[in-house]
Amino acid sequence: MKRIAYSLLLILTLCPACGFAQGRVMYGVTAGINSRSLYESDINGAFHMADRLIYPLLGIEIGYYDWDRFSFTAQILLDASIEIPLLLKIPILRSAWKAYIFAGPTVGFSLDPSGFIDYGIYGGIGISHSLSKNVDLFFQTGYAFGLSNIGYPIPGVDYIFLAKEYSRIFRIYFGILFGNKK
Repeated sequence: MKRIAYSLLLILTLCPACGFAQGRVMYGVTAGINSRSLYESDINGAFHMADRLIYPLLGIEIGYYDWDRFSFTAQILLDASIEIPLLLKIPILRSAWKAYIFAGPTVGFSLDPSGFIDYGIYGGIGISHSLSKNVDLFFQTGYAFGLSNIGYPIPGVDYIFLAKEYSRIFRIYFGILFGNKK
């Protein structure tokens, strides 16, 4: 829990500091769905899908937005775990509707008793539209590729895992952002 608190403090401290340049700092809420798959390796090292679960997704976002160059955002997403992706967004269309690609590292903290920490990479595409001077609506879809073994240990034996398990998450969500345009 301390790691989560420190991560949140770091994000909330660093992101507003970006707002002193040409762009603006915005914050908002997100909602959507996650399709989470677990892939595990067998004794021969071959991977197969072990489980697929669909979760509702809720979260918050804070970021620095400069659609002429790039944007940087931090999100806190909640489904079966708390996930914190730090994303660089690069615009590919700059009009009333802004299209962008995004990518960055992500870290997830389990909310169940296993207590795993899942590091990974996350990327995707999105669109954004200004509803007014201070309000933007966005839609994103992306894929998170877990790099950490989150397999469950054998009961009674410390640090020995039955199989290597890695998360793969397909995510679709939308959100609304608030902030002052410069």
